[in-house]
Amino acid sequence: MSTPAPFPCPHCDAPVIPGSPACPECGLRLVGPQAARLWQVNQQIGALRSEADVLVSQLLRPPAVPSVAPYQPGDPYAGPRTDPQPPYPASPTYAAGSRRRAGTRLGGQQILLGLGALLLLSGVSFFLLVIWLVVGVAGQATIMVGLTGAAAAAAVLATRRQLTSAARTAAGIATGLVVLDLWAAHHLGLAGLGDVAADGYWSVAALLGAAVLVGFDRLVPRVVAERPAPPVLVYVPAAATLLAVAGWCTISALGAEPVVLCGLAALLAVLSAAAAGAAYRLDPWAAVPLAVSALGAVVVHLGSGIAVGYDPATATTQRYAACAVLLVLPVLALVAPRLARPLAPEAAREHPGWAWLPAVGVWALVPPLGIPVVDVPRAVVVVLAVLLAAGLVALCLTGLPVTRAPFTGADTRPAWLGAAILLAWVALPVLFLLVLAEVDGWHADGLELFAGFPRLAPDSWWLPVVPGAAWAVAALVAATKERSASFAVLAQLAAAATAFTAVRDADEAVAVAMGLVGCAASFALAGYARTLADSPGNRVLDHSAVTFALLYGGCGILASIEEPVLLEVAAWVGVGVLTLVYSGSRGRLGFAYLGSVLVTAGTSRLLADQGVGVVELYTAPLVVLLAVIGLVQHLRNRQARTMLTMGPALSVALLPSLAVTLEDGGALRLAGLTVVSIVVLVLGLLRRWQAPVTVGALVLLVVAINQGGQGLAYVPGWIILVGGGAVLLTAGVLWERALLAGRRTQAWYASLR
Repeated sequence: MSTPAPFPCPHCDAPVIPGSPACPECGLRLVGPQAARLWQVNQQIGALRSEADVLVSQLLRPPAVPSVAPYQPGDPYAGPRTDPQPPYPASPTYAAGSRRRAGTRLGGQQILLGLGALLLLSGVSFFLLVIWLVVGVAGQATIMVGLTGAAAAAAVLATRRQLTSAARTAAGIATGLVVLDLWAAHHLGLAGLGDVAADGYWSVAALLGAAVLVGFDRLVPRVVAERPAPPVLVYVPAAATLLAVAGWCTISALGAEPVVLCGLAALLAVLSAAAAGAAYRLDPWAAVPLAVSALGAVVVHLGSGIAVGYDPATATTQRYAACAVLLVLPVLALVAPRLARPLAPEAAREHPGWAWLPAVGVWALVPPLGIPVVDVPRAVVVVLAVLLAAGLVALCLTGLPVTRAPFTGADTRPAWLGAAILLAWVALPVLFLLVLAEVDGWHADGLELFAGFPRLAPDSWWLPVVPGAAWAVAALVAATKERSASFAVLAQLAAAATAFTAVRDADEAVAVAMGLVGCAASFALAGYARTLADSPGNRVLDHSAVTFALLYGGCGILASIEEPVLLEVAAWVGVGVLTLVYSGSRGRLGFAYLGSVLVTAGTSRLLADQGVGVVELYTAPLVVLLAVIGLVQHLRNRQARTMLTMGPALSVALLPSLAVTLEDGGALRLAGLTVVSIVVLVLGLLRRWQAPVTVGALVLLVVAINQGGQGLAYVPGWIILVGGGAVLLTAGVLWERALLAGRRTQAWYASLR
């Protein structure tokens, strides 16, 4: 009786003998209802794949009739097939495209084989280091080459026997032996190779090793028993790694100057990227070392080019040579989709990476184009900023969206144009800051700025204002034209930067005036935003405008400190009045408290300068303003509690006077404070107002304790003890009644409005 043919595992493709309860490789269960359903699904996939192949072959032939009815999709998924299917295992035939990549899970067998391979390589290394004196270099080389060939042959034999894990272990051993052979040939000086420099040797040896590994991979059979054989997954990634090593060793061996190194790194980046794309089709893991090599080459390319191009001590010819070399990768990125379209039209149309390449190329233009920017006089930089802002304004006025980020779903612009517009918006503040640094440092251009040695260029304080104003105008036009809240914030930022730049060396009075004007304009913009419909964009506009208004006001106040008192008072009161005006906007009454404090700070500064010592004169403006705010709140909401409408004004009116009374002890102030507190308390009790009752009772209680405590010094101690004991005894006897009275008092206090 013949043994039934094994079938591949649905998960790892390992051979499974029919009747086995589970896969010996990955442990997949092959019995039960779910296993039977898995068999049915795989049968359906195979049948559908065969039918699809037949349809494709028919559609590739010319039509038999001149006109064909258009394809009308019906209901291809009417329901799952319910035909009875045999249970597992019946040696099913799986479609090749439906198999998962083998070896995706790490089992005990793989761990044991990996450890065995590691120990074997360690033993071979020990053998190489210990017995080479006995057998000589030639004998050792012969033995190592034989071991390498034996490992490669073992991988081929294991693949033919469908021993996937063993084949991969043998391939790993062969790969390690190839690298070890190459290292030993140089380390032991075989055929005079020891005299060759390490980087020069590995630039050739790595290529040879990659070729050997590719040859080993070609020896592994691709089909076994009329089924696709699982790949060994070792040779191709290792060969790609050796290719990357060969490229870097070649660059190191050349020992090129920085400009030449920049060009060589660009060439290595292009070759590594192309090789990574080709290797990805064979094995995705093989593309990883080449992609890392390409990324590292780009970093070296940019680093060496920038180090030369922006170095003031470098000759002009070398700097512009570096600029030309830095332009290579951006140009390639910009033209790559057009070059690839006729060569690979399907990939150029479908792969999303092609859409990003031109945008990457646009951003990669920054390092090379920055070299002439820092080399030209600062006036040319100003002209460049103005032209850039004018271009953005022109694009905005023509209807092209210039505030939309690139690669958004609603963006219909070419990718490179979206990236260029975004780069222009980033370049405007950069150019503004560059000109500002050059002017403030008395530098004629950017190279002098980097060198730190000015030529004492003329002080043109207005020069940075021009690019700042251009930036602000462009952002304002974009925000107005396209109703963009984010660009409205950008316009406010640009305007603030320009304004502060314009008055950076001006008199303090000018700075205070600028702060008040900016504060008024920003509060006006915030008030306008409050009149619009509630939306995220309008909220952003409101919050940003309030932030900039407070920024302007704070800078104006800071500029007025330690200046004439009238200027400082004007700053405090001006910002406070503007804040009070803004508090009249919808839902912004809370800013009235901030405005009241600012106005009071200004009046207090004036009173302190005049030598006034009456605390009530300091608090009177704030009391009046808080009373007005409370009245407005009461008119807007008749049900508002008095702690909100009256509490702030009463607290400011009585508590500072109470503090002064406790400290100085003036009889007249004490009598007046007591009378006013009694009036406030009685009025609160009559009208059932919580705030007057609370503030009045608190003031009277503190006064009573303060004044009564002074008389306790004249009372004999035994009287105090007897009185305290009597109070405690009374409270203990009437404890339940005291609790009831406390609850009633709490309920009465809570009922006050």
